[in-house]
Amino acid sequence: RPTAMNRAGLIGFMMVLFWGTADRIVGQIQSRTLGPYNDVKTILNAIMYFVLYHLVLGVRYWSGAVRRDQMVYMYSVGWKWVANGGWKFMFLAGLMDTVSELGGAIAQPYMNGVVYSLMSQVSTPGVAFFSLFVLSQRYNSIEFLALVIVLMGAMIPLVMQLTETEGGIAFPVGYALLVLLTTFVGAISPTLKELTFKAFRAKVASDTEEGLSAPSMSMQQPGTSVSPLMNEEVNGHQEWAMPSAELDIFAVASVAAVFQLIWTPIVLPIERAIAGRSAPFGDAFSCLANRAPNDEQGPVCEGAWEMYLLYMFCNALFNLSIYFTMMKESAIFAYLGIKCTLPLSTVLYAFNWPLIGATPLNGVIFISVILVISGTVVFRTGTRVKGIVQQHYPGSTTCCWPLFG
Repeated sequence: RPTAMNRAGLIGFMMVLFWGTADRIVGQIQSRTLGPYNDVKTILNAIMYFVLYHLVLGVRYWSGAVRRDQMVYMYSVGWKWVANGGWKFMFLAGLMDTVSELGGAIAQPYMNGVVYSLMSQVSTPGVAFFSLFVLSQRYNSIEFLALVIVLMGAMIPLVMQLTETEGGIAFPVGYALLVLLTTFVGAISPTLKELTFKAFRAKVASDTEEGLSAPSMSMQQPGTSVSPLMNEEVNGHQEWAMPSAELDIFAVASVAAVFQLIWTPIVLPIERAIAGRSAPFGDAFSCLANRAPNDEQGPVCEGAWEMYLLYMFCNALFNLSIYFTMMKESAIFAYLGIKCTLPLSTVLYAFNWPLIGATPLNGVIFISVILVISGTVVFRTGTRVKGIVQQHYPGSTTCCWPLFG
């Protein structure tokens, strides 16, 4: 019988699948209501993430799931690089999140929903690429082949559009390239977040080793010990506790949200200028209030704030579902749930939706989706094979990158 943890993980997977698919479709419809002003939602999203993640962090801190040493690590400041905590990585991660989200917001109103989703799949090869340099990650030949398959699936519609091959899907190439580039660059963010977890584990291991080699705790007065073991007050008494073994997800996400909130108003005018957006930014807020600037006709700005609220609701639950699944099961389970939203949303895009219409499931889309899903499955298989090999042969080189260990 499945354990409570397995059931919670399965519920989380289904939540990721449901809310992730809803986020794709609702987000596509919402982008059409704002049209050329869609980038205004990045400011609102940054505020929403900041509030949401800090609310969850506060609840988890109050319940004891997040401990003081984790927040001290995330915000510690010093003159030397090593003396600074996790914020130094989140400073850049927040910037990359901002660039990626802005690129998508600018391009989404002008792109087919399925093609937009396919262009976003370059995040997988992007994370693998940056992990090579940031995390010293190495891949075996199965994983390398899988990344090529995923990249092929994402690029097929773009190649057919550039070569004007019959049977392709018409979409603006410039916006597709913008999504590809900003999504690939945005892959630095999850890599830096993983580096933050890794750095915290290394710090805890080092501090614990020093603590165990320090004089006996019974010979020291609380508050005067040189040991890195924490001195916490519990019910009015000083008690010793080992440092947290792992960094909480929301301790990291909340700090990244702080920097995304800071970076968004800085990056937004720069990216608007690059994309050739000349309309006053005030018009975007008028559109969000359902008032079309300059008497624009058509669906633009009609129901804009209502659709944004629906999109924000779906997006928030999607992100919380990912974190819930990661905590209750594993990051891999959450990752597979995210990837499964692609084929499900592709099928649902075939129905006639308000503003975006229907996207028939033709041969090009079918092949691209199959390649992306196949590449994802093959990549997870390759990772499992690598784990088994390293478990039986510790310290062995990873074969083959690209051909030999």
